[in-house]
Amino acid sequence: MAADTEYLIDELAHAAGEQAVTIGILIMFDAGLHRCGVADPGQLARLARLAATRKGLRFDGVQIYLGHLYGDAARSADSFKTINRLWEPAHEALCAAGLRPRIVSSGSTPSVFHTHRLRHVTEIRVGTAVYQDYFSLKFNHCTLDECAARVVATVVSDVVPGQVIIDAGAKALSAKQLLRNENLEMGFIPEYPEARIFRLHEEHGWVDVSRCKAPPRIGQRLSIVPVAVSHCVNQYDEFHLLMTGGGVEKESVDARGCYH
Repeated sequence: MAADTEYLIDELAHAAGEQAVTIGILIMFDAGLHRCGVADPGQLARLARLAATRKGLRFDGVQIYLGHLYGDAARSADSFKTINRLWEPAHEALCAAGLRPRIVSSGSTPSVFHTHRLRHVTEIRVGTAVYQDYFSLKFNHCTLDECAARVVATVVSDVVPGQVIIDAGAKALSAKQLLRNENLEMGFIPEYPEARIFRLHEEHGWVDVSRCKAPPRIGQRLSIVPVAVSHCVNQYDEFHLLMTGGGVEKESVDARGCYH
């Protein structure tokens, strides 16, 4: 489990005692995203000491998330030098306190191939890299061929000139959005790269097709690369695998409807 406050460590120790188990703890280090974690070496060492001494807990190491690095920043050596200037003193503080981390876990798909630039890392966590998505594609972290997942939608209305409505909305694609050329986008349609999904309701999507030479028509099916694939997969009961031989296999989504 990961923790970044004394409160969380106390609660985890209480839970461990109730279940008569030992929970391994990773203290979260803030590498620059400022979402969770601490960057102060003294504070990091203090929390690690608490995790190491509380009954039912075991200090295992540190968890780092590089979610603020994408695009050119995720490939820049200077980005990692900046992080290391924060991280190295924190690591030294842990070692000086006799708490050398056994695990230093770092993650984020955009930085995956440059994580070796971060010192002392023993583990890489990535999720999006399993499928890739429009976010990864837009910032040149993958190619279109490497975007494995598609949400298949049907055009259900084309009555408005320059626009079609699809039967995939916020539930199907997630409401995650990207800004491209000063326009919001909520998915990418490979068959119509000039099209733009610009608005989502619960079960419908608005698509600007005004720049398409031969826009899709009502009844036509479109394949959509979602902006954030991790928000989409668990909203479905099943997914279909396209096999190298051309066949299709159906698999169940084990984590249907589950968030963590």
